[in-house]
Amino acid sequence: MIYTTLKDIREASPCAEGWNKLIKHLGVSPSSAKTNELQLSVLTVLDSNGLDGAFWVVDNVIDEDYLTRCISADMAEMVLHLFEKGYPNDARPRNAINIAR
Repeated sequence: MIYTTLKDIREASPCAEGWNKLIKHLGVSPSSAKTNELQLSVLTVLDSNGLDGAFWVVDNVIDEDYLTRCISADMAEMVLHLFEKGYPNDARPRNAINIAR
């Protein structure tokens, strides 16, 4: 899962329409949203502002290294069951995925 914060989104200078739509969806006041550092999933932005809004956040807010780690962790998790089937007591790959995230 890819996360950001309202503070980080605000610092990237979103359009007023998109910003207002997002904070209204979240029920957050404009003054508190500017400094809000609680984790916010990009999927929440997708639900609120649609695909264009979510892509804008990924392109303008999300750090490329963080994005690469999240995508890599998601892909590794998709095949983790294959490793765990053969080595059910070895938690190293699962731990590595969690650390990458």
